[in-house]
Amino acid sequence: MEYLLMHKDDVCGSMSFDDKNGRLIEFKELNKEFCPYLGYSNLTKIKQWWEMRKVYAKIDEAVYQNRILLDKMRIYTKIFNR
Repeated sequence: MEYLLMHKDDVCGSMSFDDKNGRLIEFKELNKEFCPYLGYSNLTKIKQWWEMRKVYAKIDEAVYQNRILLDKMRIYTKIFNR
C-alpha cells in the first residue's frame, strides 16, 4: 500500500507499507521543505517518526473492538427478536 505523507495541504513524501503486517517499508521524499527532519529524512528516521505517532494503532484497535461489539449486538438481536 502506498500513501502520500501530507503537511497540511502540501505533499511532502510517499510512504509504502507491507500489506501483511502494515510496517513501513519505503519512503520517498517529495518535498524536503515540509518533510519531517526538514530534508534530512531517510527510511530509518521516518520509521522512528512513524512509531512515535501511535494514533493509527489506537484507531485500529478501537475499530476492531467496535466491530466485535457490533457483531455481538447483531447476534443478541437475532436471538431475542425472533
